[in-house]
Amino acid sequence: MPPEKNYSMHGRRILITRREALSTAAKVAIGVAVAGVIAGVGGYYAGTMLKPAPPTKPVRKKVRVAVFETGFGTHTISDDVLWGCEQAEKILGIKVEPFDVNMFKREEAVTALSSAAESGKYDLIVGCHDGYREWIEMLAPKYPDQLWLCHDAGAKTKNLSNVAYTMFKQNEGSFLVGILAAKITKTKIVGYLGHLDIPILHDFAEGYKAGVHYVDPSIKIIEEYTGDPLDATKMKMYALHQFERGVDVLFVAGYLAGLGAYEAAKEKDKIVIGVDIDQCGWYPDHMVASMLKNVGLGLVITLKNFIEGKMDFNGSIYIFGPELVGPCDMGRGNCRSRIAKKLVTDEIRAEIEEAREKIIRGEIKVPGAMSWDKYEKEAKRFSVTILSLIHI
Repeated sequence: MPPEKNYSMHGRRILITRREALSTAAKVAIGVAVAGVIAGVGGYYAGTMLKPAPPTKPVRKKVRVAVFETGFGTHTISDDVLWGCEQAEKILGIKVEPFDVNMFKREEAVTALSSAAESGKYDLIVGCHDGYREWIEMLAPKYPDQLWLCHDAGAKTKNLSNVAYTMFKQNEGSFLVGILAAKITKTKIVGYLGHLDIPILHDFAEGYKAGVHYVDPSIKIIEEYTGDPLDATKMKMYALHQFERGVDVLFVAGYLAGLGAYEAAKEKDKIVIGVDIDQCGWYPDHMVASMLKNVGLGLVITLKNFIEGKMDFNGSIYIFGPELVGPCDMGRGNCRSRIAKKLVTDEIRAEIEEAREKIIRGEIKVPGAMSWDKYEKEAKRFSVTILSLIHI
């Protein structure tokens, strides 16, 4: 069975039963409880952010949004985006149309985005992750009357009047699972496996390594990239090689290929940390945690600001920090990790939570591979950051 949907606020929980992927399983009722816990989202940067420019004129309430992603039904970050689309429709009363188009194939992605823009049907076109960011920055000047959002972008290379960006500080969430890895390793050798050798994947790695060494600078870290987000066999080979070199805890940012690393951990009885969504239900005896980005919830928050006219474009950046990004509940709540119940003590949980609070307060500066200093100076705050108690 695929894992349940488990959004964690690191002690402040959102309880969401995971919707089974559309292509493989039956629908499950979804419940969301967010009791004012995201009040700090965006406010995390209050000390350094520019004051928001006067809000744009509110768009009409019954808006239509197109969301482009790759890989629905794969139990990866793509399903979190799909969940966000579904919740935005239910919570906000708007029309959200998700499109599963391969961002890695330029012609296919560009054609789909262009068709959406030329249709004139959409108040906003959203492209998820850095693959779509590249194509949006290329197309936006051609369609100046169309508003675009690069959601979960890994960079901003152009300042375009009709484009906005959301970014998630995966380096900070990875710092927190780095603490976890350092606390549970027995060999004092931990690993990181990414798929593509690109800045956003290095951002995970830099935060993870910093978290490990925050606990114990003597721990050895092996960092590698397979070069392929889809090839699970290749990633399994890399994981097995790391295990042979003494790695006993492996953080995997592998997209679809990550399944290969998880299978290797099961075969060799090692510990892995998943990514993006709670994947612990796949390998409950070997996956101790998942580093959640919560991009689906971030999409709902973003669209709420958009429909209320409280979102600026002109290349504006909105950043989500560790209020959304960080470890799942590690064997508690809806997280089905059995190994976490054995390994993750109250002391470890408290240390992770303390570090998270220090990051928010600016007492810990987490390194990264993206231009965070630049983006934070540019970043604006969302006016709407709280989703009060909601039941769907």
